[in-house]
Amino acid sequence: ENLELAPLLEVFKDTIGEIPFTSVDTQRTDLFLSDIYPGPGGVVPPFSYRIDVNFPQLSDLQQLSIRRGIARLRVENHLGVDLDSFSVELVDSVSGTPLTTIIFESGIKKDSTKTRDFDLSNKSVSSKLSGNNKGHTPGDTVLTLADKYISFNLCFPDTVFAYSATAKIPAINLSRNQPIELPTSNIINSAQIKNGNLYLQINNRTNLPAN
Repeated sequence: ENLELAPLLEVFKDTIGEIPFTSVDTQRTDLFLSDIYPGPGGVVPPFSYRIDVNFPQLSDLQQLSIRRGIARLRVENHLGVDLDSFSVELVDSVSGTPLTTIIFESGIKKDSTKTRDFDLSNKSVSSKLSGNNKGHTPGDTVLTLADKYISFNLCFPDTVFAYSATAKIPAINLSRNQPIELPTSNIINSAQIKNGNLYLQINNRTNLPAN
């Protein structure tokens, strides 16, 4: 018996979903004792300071809207003095939006390092970040200021997942099975097609190449 199948149009779509982003860069910037203390070497009295530090521009991203992920700040105190109070407010320099404030409750002793991870979920970051750094030292004896500094090291220790990104991202594999059901008016369990045409049109609505 000859059977005919009425024209059938089926449309389905898929999305990339979460975009993984991994950066190997560690952004480091240094703040010298002479930047926050104008006096000569010798006995450094107790003092407080507040200063902005700018991180080098991230080379592998322009903008990330992060769904989930963390960043890490490592601070090394080579100032020659203890810091008994210390905090950093991380700011997106492009938008001026504060991202987080990291407080080191007990400060940072001289010649020591402290690391803090902080959550960036549901926040947007650009390639230019800065830190509003505040601190206080009880003072000490420092013979020369020339080689005294504190370093700030910022990185993404693990993959972060974004819902929007302008960045270097790895290859993404998409796989989907979509059943196509015939109209109930076509009572066909199985058939061998004698003639007919099947058209498959794929539209890539992302700004990424697909192969």
